[in-house]
Amino acid sequence: MIRLDFSRLAMSDSTGLDFDHTVFVAAFVLLFLYQLFLLTKGPAAYANFQSSLLTPKFLVFYAVAFLFSLYHTVTWLGVVGRVQVLRLGGFTVPPKMMTASTFVGFFVVSAAIGYFFL
Repeated sequence: MIRLDFSRLAMSDSTGLDFDHTVFVAAFVLLFLYQLFLLTKGPAAYANFQSSLLTPKFLVFYAVAFLFSLYHTVTWLGVVGRVQVLRLGGFTVPPKMMTASTFVGFFVVSAAIGYFFL
């Protein structure tokens, strides 16, 4: 059962069935790297780029990229309990507990990042 679920996940990723959200995430990363590059070109170039990011098309792009990133995160965290087996001594952690712990960890780390940077 675990092997079959993992095989489906690996097949969907390798065949590009999840290609739609991957394109938006990759485009967001490239845009972020370009933004970091512009930091080296001086304050004027960076400020010009920052003002262009406030146009409606970039705001829509960021909203769509955020939703696809969230979808990607939820689907990956959701399969952890099925593909990751954790044995502590003679005890095997139940899959639902593994999945729940990944979501709790995600929310704790997200909250900490939000607290410190927002």
